[in-house]
Amino acid sequence: MIPVFSTLDPEMLLTTDQLAEYLQISVSSLNKARMEPGRGPRFIKVGNSVRYRVGDVRAYLDENSRQSVRVAMVTALSDDDLPDPEEIEAWLRGEE
Repeated sequence: MIPVFSTLDPEMLLTTDQLAEYLQISVSSLNKARMEPGRGPRFIKVGNSVRYRVGDVRAYLDENSRQSVRVAMVTALSDDDLPDPEEIEAWLRGEE
């Protein structure tokens, strides 16, 4: 069991099992995330073992937090690419 995450030293290293438990995802999901750059928190190889620095996990979670689908969609676009508000509403309703 991991102590309260916010109290951990940013330099502390977590195992894949510990991080999976904290994030409430499978170890397999973390293993797959390591295969694609930018998908999942940064990790460290220590011999044959994988470790995750608490500070890197916090940074990853902060970078990937979203307020809403709408905010995530709009902030990913440049000003020239922004759709009309009606188009956004239609998209959110699942209309083409």
